[in-house]
Amino acid sequence: MRDCMYIQQLYEIRSKLAGTRPQGVEQTHIPSVRFFWGEQHVARTLLVYPASIVIIGQGSKTGYLGELTFHYNEDNYLVVALPTPFECETFATP
Repeated sequence: MRDCMYIQQLYEIRSKLAGTRPQGVEQTHIPSVRFFWGEQHVARTLLVYPASIVIIGQGSKTGYLGELTFHYNEDNYLVVALPTPFECETFATP
């Protein structure tokens, strides 16, 4: 039951910030806190994360840094101490 309420809250936040767009990013009212969302799989691609804490509300991501593979999702967050280039694959949950 708790998970269902949590998912509903995520949808409400997304609706307020995003409307009906299937993917995007919006700044929240909290400085330096952004809300990202997507409904489609994104193939492994090179990107650079700034120093940040990444919290996934639904779905998952897999990061590839050299020989290291790491997963982050609603149960595991990612801490990036320095701007870091790595490859990432997104597994969205519509």
